[in-house]
Amino acid sequence: MKAFLLLICNIMIFCVAVGQTTEDEKQIKAIFQRIENAWNKDDFSFFKDETYTPDAVLITPIGEYWKGQAEIVKGVALISEGMLKNMNSKYTVKDIKFLAPNVALVVTHVADQVEQDFNYPDGSKGPAKGETSATIMMHNLVKENGVWNIAATQITNIVTPGAGPMSPVSSQR
Repeated sequence: MKAFLLLICNIMIFCVAVGQTTEDEKQIKAIFQRIENAWNKDDFSFFKDETYTPDAVLITPIGEYWKGQAEIVKGVALISEGMLKNMNSKYTVKDIKFLAPNVALVVTHVADQVEQDFNYPDGSKGPAKGETSATIMMHNLVKENGVWNIAATQITNIVTPGAGPMSPVSSQR
C-alpha cells in the first residue's frame, strides 16, 4: 500500500512538473519573440516594462556592466538611436534549463543584418547595408507572481573562429 501511494505521488509530481515546464517554456519563448518583434520595429520600450526586473543586470558585448532597469533603459536608448536602429534581428532560443521552479537559465542566439549604411557619431564609417553579425546571450529569468522576467543578461559577440590573437584556434597554428 505504501509503495502504491508513493508511486501515485511520484506520478502526480511528474505530471505537474512536466505541465508546468511546458507552459513555462512557452511563456519564456514568448518573451524573446516579443523582444525580436519590438527590436525589428525600432521599439526599444520593452526594456521599460516588466520584461526586466527592477534590479536586473545586463553585461554588454564590450563588457559594460549595467545595473538596474533605469540604467539598462538609458544605455539601450543611447545605442538605439544609432546602429541598432538599422538592424534586423532574429532571436532563436537555443536552450532553457530550469534551475528551480521559478528560476530558468536561457541561451539565445541572435542573428543581425544591417538594413542601411551607418556612420558613427564621430563620422567614421560603420556597418554597411547587408553586413551580418551574431551574438549569443545567456539570460537568467525569475518567475514572480506567475510572470517570467529577465533578471540578468550576458551578451557575447560571435566572431569567426581563429579571427583574433587570443583565439585557441589561432594559437594552435
